[in-house]
Amino acid sequence: MNRGQNSRLYLGTAWLYEQNYFVENYGQQAWQRWSNYVSITLRQQKTGTVLQGTTYWQPAFSDFRNYRFSTEWSLELPLGKHLRFSTDFAYSLDRGLPNAAPLGIYTWQNGIVWRL
Repeated sequence: MNRGQNSRLYLGTAWLYEQNYFVENYGQQAWQRWSNYVSITLRQQKTGTVLQGTTYWQPAFSDFRNYRFSTEWSLELPLGKHLRFSTDFAYSLDRGLPNAAPLGIYTWQNGIVWRL
């Protein structure tokens, strides 16, 4: 990465203990997961554009087909000295939920940011 851009890249891994209490007749489940992530920030000093993102992959140690994948990204584009356009995207996929639960969820938000 270019030093003049003030960009960052982070990688991480950890052990995660998870316990879920489901409503209705699904009871509870506990898993030990391997949590992995990559996080990046890209800044373009010349234009003021900023792209940030973090992505997680968390498989259960007992069954790698039971995993959680999630990602969050944001992009800010300058429109003037104090005004910026912002767009945020998030997606989550969880293979360890009961059949009645949604497999994946996403959100996409756009907005205008005023910074003093």
